[in-house]
Amino acid sequence: MREALYDLVRSRPDGVGAAALLSEVLEGPVSDTEFGRMLVGRMLAADPRFSCGDDGLWRPVSPDPYARTCGEVDFVVVDLETTGHRGKEAHVTELGAVRLHGARETARMESLVDPGMRIPPYVAKLTGISDDMVAGAASYEEVFRDFVAFSEGAVLVAHDAAFDAEVLDRSSRRWLGRPLGLPTLCTLRLARRLLKGDGRVRAAVCDQPAAALDDERSAERA
Repeated sequence: MREALYDLVRSRPDGVGAAALLSEVLEGPVSDTEFGRMLVGRMLAADPRFSCGDDGLWRPVSPDPYARTCGEVDFVVVDLETTGHRGKEAHVTELGAVRLHGARETARMESLVDPGMRIPPYVAKLTGISDDMVAGAASYEEVFRDFVAFSEGAVLVAHDAAFDAEVLDRSSRRWLGRPLGLPTLCTLRLARRLLKGDGRVRAAVCDQPAAALDDERSAERA
């Protein structure tokens, strides 16, 4: 559906109102209402191809942020550790990220985070992050704001990205009043698509790098 809406705004460079966009979604005439404008905003605000002007009209971003080769794109590979709770109860204990231009690393950031609560023992054993390690660490809001600046204009990459993207987007709405608005690439979904049915390739590609990464991070925390 977003592709149809994108085609619509590209065909009308002077801008498209929320009512016209909802009419495309619902396949029928729609009145211009505050609720409709809010609904369209929630649908499109996280998509970097769309921009809403002060006049309330939606236009395509130029150049198209998706119309680039991988070598031209900045990626931010992010990994979050949390207290292990579900949904809004998940408190971040560590945020690490590497920024790449194509395949070349250009920057990295990593910070422990004070979650404001005790870390369950089973989670501390799993992540290697204890209550003592996060005592006196930076607040999550401080680390998150640094991450927003760090990741600006990039594609967000994560393994099982739905979780990381949800936590980061919820944080953005809370402290910045808007969605994070970064396109997202999930390496778990990508691996399942590329390595489907080949257990030997999956083991070679997934298991060994994961073990090496765990060893590296454990050494850094020691």
